[in-house]
Amino acid sequence: RLSAQGDEKALCRVVLCLLDNAVRYSAVGAEVWLTLKQKGKGVLLEVRDIGLGISETDQGRIFSRHFRTDEARACGAEGKGMSLWNARELVRAHGGDVQVASQPGQGSTFTVTFPLYNEHSSGSELTA
Repeated sequence: RLSAQGDEKALCRVVLCLLDNAVRYSAVGAEVWLTLKQKGKGVLLEVRDIGLGISETDQGRIFSRHFRTDEARACGAEGKGMSLWNARELVRAHGGDVQVASQPGQGSTFTVTFPLYNEHSSGSELTA
């Protein structure tokens, strides 16, 4: 059992954002993986796909407001370039961070880290 601390709705939005992007930018029927595990004193959530992938240059920009890669625009998927920015802001507000590892044409892995739940802190406990 793993527990993180935070606003349940906000953290659910983070997970849904990452899953939505993984599905949106992958081929129809492609698999998407979600992994949750403990790493040190934190909870690690990974969302991995085998979709479009993101260039190294764009990886430094995808968490900016209104940024969409050329490939994302070209594939016809709707979007405003706000979801990853919003997800990162929510994660950081909960004491965590979001990282991406990706190569064009080979998919992406988004890794979210949160501090483990501390029963002596205020806030809601989220358990998986």
